Amino acid sequence: METRSLSTQIWRDPVFMSLEDKEQKIILFLLTNDKMPVLPAYQIAKTEIAFYCGTTVQKVEDVHPKIKSFGIHSVQDDWYVIEEKFTRAVYTGGKTEKARERVWNNFPPFIKKIIDLDGFIAQSLLNDSHSSELPTASINHISYTRNQKPETINHKTEIEKLIEIFNSLTGKNTKSYKSFFENFKTWRKEYSFSQIESAVRSASDHGWIWKSHDGSPVDWNLELLLRTRNRTGECDYIARLIDPTYKGAGKKSVSSNLDL
Repeated sequence: METRSLSTQIWRDPVFMSLEDKEQKIILFLLTNDKMPVLPAYQIAKTEIAFYCGTTVQKVEDVHPKIKSFGIHSVQDDWYVIEEKFTRAVYTGGKTEKARERVWNNFPPFIKKIIDLDGFIAQSLLNDSHSSELPTASINHISYTRNQKPETINHKTEIEKLIEIFNSLTGKNTKSYKSFFENFKTWRKEYSFSQIESAVRSASDHGWIWKSHDGSPVDWNLELLLRTRNRTGECDYIARLIDPTYKGAGKKSVSSNLDL
């Protein structure tokens, strides 16, 4: 199952704010429509976009020069590739890898050159002002980005190292990572391992006080820190922990209201 979330920052984005109502609707539709599978590319005709947005094909075409500002790339044959700039997909269930492989195998060759099986996007596409000029190099020799993919990541080795750091800081004996391994892999697409490590050390060094929604203290752990959602919606505790503005107060004076 896929849930696609839209960042509230889009409503404060100066380019988005400058658009007319119909133009904004087109942008939101391109970011969130149900054509997008478990990989960030889909095909849809401009006539269909116009129909769902209650506007004209001409208006859709007029908006196209602006869509790149929102991480939307119009390729060829009515294909679109979507960066995780204002939107993020969260997948649940145990068949995601098989679903990705099935979708990728059905992509046309020019899309396969842009997106790999993990959903990472070729850097050449993002840097090219003319997205229809597709990369011709082998997929293994293209520089990728979907929040960077400079190297192959060994998630198992990294999560074991993170647990070792966590245990050394807290005196705990955490061994299993089954409950938060998928979340760790999700955050590794957003942050480097050193940033996640910094978040763990910050939580320890600055005595974060984790609280449940009723105000009771919570014994924090890696499963909580690596959450992608809480009872109020999408959350990102890593960003808060590595943000210097959350470290200015004295030890144990900084709190995180953790809604369970």
